[in-house]
Amino acid sequence: MMIKTKILPLLFILLLNPILTIAGEWEDLNAQVIEAYSAGEYDRAAVLAEQALKLANKTFGRKHPDTIKSMSNLAFLYQNQGRYEQAESLFINSFVRSVVMRSVGMRLRKL
Repeated sequence: MMIKTKILPLLFILLLNPILTIAGEWEDLNAQVIEAYSAGEYDRAAVLAEQALKLANKTFGRKHPDTIKSMSNLAFLYQNQGRYEQAESLFINSFVRSVVMRSVGMRLRKL
C-alpha cells in the first residue's frame, strides 16, 4: 500500500510534466505574437500565430479553449493583413467551436 502512495504521485508528475512544458511553449508563442504585432511586424506575428495554432491543435486538441483562442488570434491577424478569406474561415470555425463547447458545458452543468 505504501508503494502505491509513493509511486502514483511520481507517475502523475512524470505524465503531467510534458503537457505543462508544451503549454508553456504555447504561452511563450502567444507572447511573441503580441510582441511582434505591437512592433508592427505583422507577417512575423502571423507566422508565430500559425505555429501557436499548430501546437495547440497537437497538444490540447481541436476543441480545447486554447486552440479556439489561437484560431481566433490568427483570424484577427489575417484580417489585419487583408487575407479576408482565410480570416473568415478561421473566424467562423472558432465561433462554431466556441458555441459548441459552451452548449456542451451548459448541458454538463445541468446534470
